[in-house]
Amino acid sequence: MKKLIITLSIFSCILTQCAAQTKIQDGEIKAKHATYSVKKSTTDFGKGKPFHIFSLKNKYEHGIPRPRAGALPILKSDFHVNEDQIKTIVYDVLGNKIKELHNHNETFSVWFVFETTGELTDINYSLQENTIITTQEIDAIDVRLRAEVKATFTGRDYQNYKAVNYPYFKPVIF
Repeated sequence: MKKLIITLSIFSCILTQCAAQTKIQDGEIKAKHATYSVKKSTTDFGKGKPFHIFSLKNKYEHGIPRPRAGALPILKSDFHVNEDQIKTIVYDVLGNKIKELHNHNETFSVWFVFETTGELTDINYSLQENTIITTQEIDAIDVRLRAEVKATFTGRDYQNYKAVNYPYFKPVIF
């Protein structure tokens, strides 16, 4: 009986530690492929105070370099990113939870920074306060986005920039 109690106690501790590692909370989270800084918003947007997640892999943590003097903004029509590819990656990683995410009315927001070479350098995420998305899933999404998503540019205005925000991606609403 004593062995059973000890075994159950150890098993309970292991499960508690695993759950604590996956729940998103303020602070720094070390995942398999990267470390993330998590900050809870001070503003309630109707579904609680969302979490903002910043990868420490981000290149432009202290801001994007300014464009050349007199540079015109890059037109949306000159900035090309396959948004269907982004959604496919999110749905692939979260596939077994899609129905549950829908039932919770969850929203998954992503912000991107691309260098004008097309390389995706910075990714930031925003998730609802009581999200069921785990840090391991964010890490898996991050790895795939960085490896698979590229931008292309047309026109000439982009040549005055080193890196640019991609503000056009709409949140994924489950």
